[in-house]
Amino acid sequence: MSLVANGVDVDYFRPSDNSVSEPSHLIMVSGMNWYPNLDAVLYMVEDIWPILTRALPEVRLTIVGARPPRRVTELAARDSRITVTGFVDDIRSYVDRAQIYVCPMRDGAERD
Repeated sequence: MSLVANGVDVDYFRPSDNSVSEPSHLIMVSGMNWYPNLDAVLYMVEDIWPILTRALPEVRLTIVGARPPRRVTELAARDSRITVTGFVDDIRSYVDRAQIYVCPMRDGAERD
């Protein structure tokens, strides 16, 4: 039996001294090649985003992560408030700029 630690290096991900979050800026970070993450991104952009933008038209969303689906990139192409980066080597600058980190997970297991 092996124990594998799971967590976040809080020193590495500490906000930089010159970081300033941008008002009404949300961020999601997830590899979309895993079903629960893909479902969360689609749920955010297709179900939550329209409600949120009606209430807060100035809100912006950055989606960071490998393999964003076409449905997400097409929505971002139509809505300038959404930025889809795809994979990035270092997420810290993106997280530093965001005011709110969202993770609308609805499922935690892989489906067949």
